[in-house]
Amino acid sequence: MAEALEFKSSQLSLTLVRVHDANMTAVGSLLESKLAKAGKFLKGAPVVVDPIATLTSVQLAQLLELLRQYQMTPVGVRTSDAHLVDYAEMCGLAVFKPSSANNSVEKQAPAASEKPEAEVTTKPVKANESATVKAIRIANLRSGQLEKHMQSDVIIEGSLNSGAELFVGGNITVLGSVRGRIHAGAGGDRDARIIARNFNPELVSIAGVFLLADDIPALAKQGWVEVYLLQNSLKFQSLD
Repeated sequence: MAEALEFKSSQLSLTLVRVHDANMTAVGSLLESKLAKAGKFLKGAPVVVDPIATLTSVQLAQLLELLRQYQMTPVGVRTSDAHLVDYAEMCGLAVFKPSSANNSVEKQAPAASEKPEAEVTTKPVKANESATVKAIRIANLRSGQLEKHMQSDVIIEGSLNSGAELFVGGNITVLGSVRGRIHAGAGGDRDARIIARNFNPELVSIAGVFLLADDIPALAKQGWVEVYLLQNSLKFQSLD
């Protein structure tokens, strides 16, 4: 007979919300604009608050309420501030120790998806094999279209247009332009990659780690680019 309770390790994905401003009115406005672009991607997402700015416990309470209003679920706070620690514990939230430059929240909570730093490199690399292996082929995705292909790679022979969204379990190659929302490794495959040109998506993600359009480096939007995940950050590598 199975025991009534057991503990098992699990690779759970969390989103780290870094707060750089103690003005909750400004934070609320920025949340509204960013989530308008992210669509339903963050709806119900478990998040860990990481206050870079100095917050009072009242401001933290306001921030938690803002996140809940936008249908995110705060599960923890990363801080060493005693007042914030006390408040977080009173609210039943987990408390994570602030990381050093070489540490990340994942070491406290496995696979926590911190807002990644974007990086562009220009060293040529071998193109993603999704362009040659057997994959599902799509002509175009028009605005308003949503497609999910969780058991395969996908090649888009045309373009992923603004307002369209594509979820793929494996790799994605786009021969035209990317203007909509594009998700590779959507089932958790952290080795998935995206190859595209004219790359200016509304949102790009690999295995749940995402960036919005405003956070993608300008150099990544010029010519052929490969997008991959390294140490929980999205990297962009020029293929030209």
